Amino acid sequence: MRARGRWFDRFLGLYFVIILLFLYGPILVMAVLSLQGPQGGMTFPMRGFGFHWWTRLFQVRASELQEAILRSLLVAVETGVIAAVFSVVIAFAYRRRLPGSSALLPMVLLALMTPGILLGLGMSLWWRILNFQPGHLALLGVHVVWALPFAFLVMIAVLNRFDPRVEESARDLGASESRTFFEVVLPIIWPGILSAALFGFTLSLNEFERSVLVTSDNTLPLQLWAMLTVQIIEPDLYALGTLTILITFVIVAALFIPTVIGQFRRLGGRAEAGEE
Repeated sequence: MRARGRWFDRFLGLYFVIILLFLYGPILVMAVLSLQGPQGGMTFPMRGFGFHWWTRLFQVRASELQEAILRSLLVAVETGVIAAVFSVVIAFAYRRRLPGSSALLPMVLLALMTPGILLGLGMSLWWRILNFQPGHLALLGVHVVWALPFAFLVMIAVLNRFDPRVEESARDLGASESRTFFEVVLPIIWPGILSAALFGFTLSLNEFERSVLVTSDNTLPLQLWAMLTVQIIEPDLYALGTLTILITFVIVAALFIPTVIGQFRRLGGRAEAGEE
């Protein structure tokens, strides 16, 4: 039995390594190919080593790159916040079985199964019917519609693990509905809200197929697409792709590291209290 357990552990370890290679291998290859000299190409073998294509990216495409980064970050932050707030409201309505809430989950699943290109086309036609000029609000609207179902599913999972007796105890002690929510419920579900917001942020930051149909303003994915459609493709495309991934990684780390540290501190405080 122990031998079988060891072989099974090795199989799981190998499987995990293969998954990591498929997930991060292409990113690593792209990052390496972006570090070539002026004669560098789009495939191996590498031709020289240096930051020529990174320098070219920030010099030649500085203005359009800055606009794309700022626009992507702004829309992603707005999408994350709006998706998190709406997902909390909708998830509580679904949890409390308010009238019409039983149709929420099928509607969410239907939205997830709808091809993104069709959703983008439908939103584009909708804005035209309303005589609404494509722009920031149109882009934000299509991103929120895309991210909200995922944020809703995250909050449903969080609330399913939430013990309703905590709310009942607070009310029995005389706390109002608003005080119960903000002082009792919100601190408990806050990591879930942060996860929903982060989900919406990352989905928005990397969204392409819906954005291309509703706006003429470049975001980072649209900027990548613009560089792909030119006749001559150069390694500065890899530099931009690597930059996009680095921005996402830094923001995710900045949001999650304080949360993880706070959880470890709370666990440490509980352990010390238990020892006393």
